[in-house]
Amino acid sequence: MTAILTAEGLTYNYETSSGFVEALKGIDLSVFKGEHVAVIGSNGSGKSTLLKHFNALLVPKQGIVRVKGLDTHKNSNIARIRQICGMVFQNPDNQIVATTVEEDVAFGPENLALPSTEIKKRVIEAMETTDINFLAASPPHNLSGGQKQRVAIAGVLAMGSECLLLDEPTSLLDPRGKEDTMNLIKNLHKNAGITIMHITQSMEEAALADRIIVMNSGKVIYTGKPDEVLSKVEKMKEWHLEAPAMAVLAEKIREAGVNLPSGIIHMDELVESLCS
Repeated sequence: MTAILTAEGLTYNYETSSGFVEALKGIDLSVFKGEHVAVIGSNGSGKSTLLKHFNALLVPKQGIVRVKGLDTHKNSNIARIRQICGMVFQNPDNQIVATTVEEDVAFGPENLALPSTEIKKRVIEAMETTDINFLAASPPHNLSGGQKQRVAIAGVLAMGSECLLLDEPTSLLDPRGKEDTMNLIKNLHKNAGITIMHITQSMEEAALADRIIVMNSGKVIYTGKPDEVLSKVEKMKEWHLEAPAMAVLAEKIREAGVNLPSGIIHMDELVESLCS
């Protein structure tokens, strides 16, 4: 597999009124092309700081970050890096800039100085992919939170991004908006081959990833497949995270003397194991 994102010895600190705060501490990791990686951890663990390094919004104080081999320290690489890796923030209002949906989706490719025919083609394709083409002439401020988030994602897709960096994209949405946004993310990963790096506080969302990275106090402390990570009920407590309800229930049933396989995190898995 080809690594699209790499960090080697990544260290970063913030300067505050009381001194320096070390947000990332010597991180080594790779994210591979076509992979869906969820990043979980308690507040202040460094998740958002890490993500911003892969969009070159931040550059390491020590160590190196590369996006498809491009060093984020080099200013000449930044425009290309931000085209490869599109960032979608928690609050879509923070990245909507135009007066209509169509104009907002076109903003990125226009800044790439593409021919008008290519811009129009990209905008139409991005709006169709995110199912917002019927909103093309609508003012973004009139949309629901979920629709705004799809506009933000469409703007990234119109840039030709190969990787989506998602910083808790559903945390401000209602249940319908969360479901729609996650269905879109799954579709982009499965059908369009987009690489996904997704920060989330939802273990249900993390369970949909190919791999989970656990962060604590600025370090990567564990990485593994969802069933391996999320079924570690006691470890999840140590990491100040809440394990999925089915993992907790399975653990209680084991404590009662019932022999269940490890790695249970979904209801259907628990039901099947109990019935067998």
